[in-house]
Amino acid sequence: MDELEKIMRVEDHSFDAEDASHFLEMVRLSTSTIIPQSSSKPNVVVFRGQSDATWNLTPSAFRNDGTVKLAGITNLEDAIKEEGLQKNKNYVPSFRVMMERKALALFVEYADGIGIHIPKLDLRIRQSLIGSLKHGSKMLTKEDIDLWPYFEILEATPKGGFPILKYEFFELLSIVQHNGIPTRLLDWTDNPLVAAFIAAEDILTMKQNEQEIPQDLSVWCLNIDWENYVPPESETVKRGRIEPYIPFDIIRVPSTYSRRLNAQGGLFIYCQSIETPWFGTENPPGLEKVASESRVTEHPMLIKVRLDTKYAGELLRLLDRDGINAATVYPDYQGVMRQLEIRRLINNYIQMIASR
Repeated sequence: MDELEKIMRVEDHSFDAEDASHFLEMVRLSTSTIIPQSSSKPNVVVFRGQSDATWNLTPSAFRNDGTVKLAGITNLEDAIKEEGLQKNKNYVPSFRVMMERKALALFVEYADGIGIHIPKLDLRIRQSLIGSLKHGSKMLTKEDIDLWPYFEILEATPKGGFPILKYEFFELLSIVQHNGIPTRLLDWTDNPLVAAFIAAEDILTMKQNEQEIPQDLSVWCLNIDWENYVPPESETVKRGRIEPYIPFDIIRVPSTYSRRLNAQGGLFIYCQSIETPWFGTENPPGLEKVASESRVTEHPMLIKVRLDTKYAGELLRLLDRDGINAATVYPDYQGVMRQLEIRRLINNYIQMIASR
C-alpha cells in the first residue's frame, strides 16, 4: 500500500499535512496514489493550488465572486441585484453566458485596437464578436440575453444546462482566463510545486489586504488519463450505449504566447458536465463531482492535500530553496519585484503566527 493511502480520508480522498515540509512530500507522492501501477503513461497528473481548502473545483464564471466581477466588466452590476433575476433560476445560465460573451467581445475589441494578435480567431468570428457590442455600455435587453445561446461561439444548449463551448474557441478563452477574466475554464499546472506556491502566495496576499485567512490551503491532484474514466450512470442511460467518454478537455496554449504560462507549466481544463449553479449558491460542486462519479479503477482520480495556513510563510521559504518563487513563476520584472515583496511578507507572517 502507498504511504499516502495509509493516511487518506476515504470519504473524500484527502490528506492533512503536519507541516510545510510534510506537505511538499505528500504533494510529490500524490502521483503514485492516483496512477495505477500498471500505467506507463507519463504526465497524466496535473495540479491546482487553492488558498482555501474548503473551495470546490468550480470555474470562476460559475462562482458568486466571478459573476460579480463579470457584471462589473460588462457594466451589468445592477442586473444581478434585480429581484426578477434572483427569483427566476432558469434565467441565470443565459445571463451568465451573455456576460461571458460580452467580456470576450470587449477583450477582443481592445486587443484589436492596440494591434495584439489573438491566435486561432478567424475574421468572421472576430467581426461578429466586436459587432455584438452594439449597445456600448448600456444595459442589454432580455432579448439579447435569450439570443445568446445561438451565437457562433457555442454549440446547441442542452436542456436546462449551460451552452457547450466550441473547440475552436478554447484557446481564446484560455487567453482571457489567464489574463484575469472569469470563464468556465479551470487553471491547472504540470508542476506540483507551482501549485503549492500559488496557494501559499494567495494567503500572504490576503494577509496583506487584511482579509480573513482560511484555516487550510490545499493542492488538488488530478489524473487526466481518459482511459481511467467511464460515463456516470446518468450519462450511460442518456446515450443508450457506452461510447468513448471524455470527461473534460485539456487545453494547452503555445508556450510562445506567454512566458508566465510557460514557466508555470500552465494548462486549462474545460468540463462541459459542470452545471452552472444558481447565483447565491455557496461553494457549488464542480470538477470533483465529475471525477468521483466517473472513475473506473480502484484508485481515486482526484485527491486533495491540505495544510494549515499558519505554515504558508514557511512553505514559501522551502519552495524558494527549490527554485520556485515569484521570480521564476512570473519571469519578468514584476515577478522579481513581487519576490522581493514576498520575502518581506514572509517574515511578517511568520512573526505574526509566532506571536499568537
